[in-house]
Amino acid sequence: MDNQSTQENIPIEQNPQTPLPVSQNHNKNYLKVIGIGMSIVSFCIAIAVVGYFLGSNKNKTAKVSAPQITSTPTPTPDPTANWKTYTNTDYNFSIKYPDTFKIDDNSANFPPIAIYLRNAAEQQTGEGGGKFNPYFLVQVEPEKMPLDKYLIKYPNLVVKEKKTVNGIDFTIVDVTMGMVTPPLYLTSNNNNIISISNQYLEEKVFDQILSTFRLD
Repeated sequence: MDNQSTQENIPIEQNPQTPLPVSQNHNKNYLKVIGIGMSIVSFCIAIAVVGYFLGSNKNKTAKVSAPQITSTPTPTPDPTANWKTYTNTDYNFSIKYPDTFKIDDNSANFPPIAIYLRNAAEQQTGEGGGKFNPYFLVQVEPEKMPLDKYLIKYPNLVVKEKKTVNGIDFTIVDVTMGMVTPPLYLTSNNNNIISISNQYLEEKVFDQILSTFRLD
């Protein structure tokens, strides 16, 4: 046997790197994703807040700087402004009429007051072929009493409606007996019964004249 000693090749044990558990790596990646996501969300919120305030300030500036336009309504001209005026001091009323009209006082035949405002510019033909001017009629009835008692006394006056014109209350009635007449506009002033009617005038013209009626 050789005296030379034989060394045994003893392998040197290496200290291998201990790998991290899989679960620990996964948790780190998850946390990293969450962190990135939260950063993105925070960034978006910050942009939205800044945009909101910029928009609000822009709107406020626009509201302050926007000029205010105020429209002035155009006044409607009064078609009766230059009309003539009839005034009755005995029964305290007045009324206006156009220049083409003329006053026909027929109070002697129908006392105490019968005023015809005739349209001299227009002629119509009656049933018998005669010509006449349409007119606006104002009468004061001979009996002095409150209007409600007057209507009770004359049941042939049937109330159609009540209407306020120029601050004056009118009771509009139909005459159901005797001569056929247009509706009567009745009002009372100091228990004097005043009757107004449209005798063949255009409704627009009648309404305009009626709108000028005044009680003093």
